[in-house]
This record gives sequence, structure tokens and C-alpha cells, in this order.
Amino acid sequence: MVPDFRDEDDEVSLPIELMSFSASKVGAYIQLDWSTATEINNDYFTVERLVDGENFENILTEQGEGNSSRRLDYSRYDESPQVGYNYYRLSQTDVNGVSESFNVEVVNFDGFGESKPSASIEMKVYPNPTDGSMLTLIVSKLEAGEVALKIKTAEGQLII
Repeated sequence: MVPDFRDEDDEVSLPIELMSFSASKVGAYIQLDWSTATEINNDYFTVERLVDGENFENILTEQGEGNSSRRLDYSRYDESPQVGYNYYRLSQTDVNGVSESFNVEVVNFDGFGESKPSASIEMKVYPNPTDGSMLTLIVSKLEAGEVALKIKTAEGQLII
């Protein structure tokens, strides 16, 4: 719902004029970018992620400029995206506590990508090719943390 900041004879004055909002995979993160053309009494922005198919959860908050008549660019990261489809929604809250939500952006996150440039991993897989009865995977130089592993056929069909 768009907040109404007008007297009966005035035009509507929206807290921000959103130019764009986008989400894209960058390595092991999702980069969230948005731009505003103007901001009037803008307190802060909230980025939410859909977590269970029904409910959005606040994943980050960014302070707004307050008042501005020039283009402002914002960029933040979701450092723990879920494997699969991630749905992001940008909301804006004004100094009076009234919020407005914008379009949802979707990113299909495959779980792959280095979490930091210095991360390294070594893997040995044998036999290659395999007859499907047994596959051995040896992983070394793995840093602490979670690993997402997908095993696919040569044709790209997901096995596990």
C-alpha cells in the first residue's frame, strides 16, 4: 500500500522514487542493488527474503539518505543465500514509520562459488567414468563451513 502524505487538495508525495532494484549471483553471495531518484523523509530500507514459500524474513537494513533530490545508489550482499530460488523484496520505511514494498526479484542460486578469493579446494573423483555402482570422492584443502555438492550425469542430469 502506498502511503498518502497529502491534504485533500494536494498531490501525493511519495517518500522515494525508486529507479531500479536488482538481485544477482556474485560468487557465493547474492548482490542486491537499488537506486533512487529522490528521497523525502526516508528513514531506512529493508531487504527481505522469502524463506518458506509464504513468509518474508528481514535479512538486512540500510539507512536511507533522509532527503535527497539526486540519484543515490545502494549495494549490499546476502551472504547466506539458500540453494535454489531466492525471492528478494525491497521495502522502504519513512520517518513516520510508514512502509512501502516494491517488486520481488528472483535469483536461482546453485550453491557454487568461492566465498572469498583465497578459498581453495582440491578434489579427486574416481573411477571416471564410473559404471554407477561406486564413486570415490576425496576432498582436501577444504576450509571450515558448509559445502553444497551436486552429482550430475555427463548429460547434465542431476543424480544427487
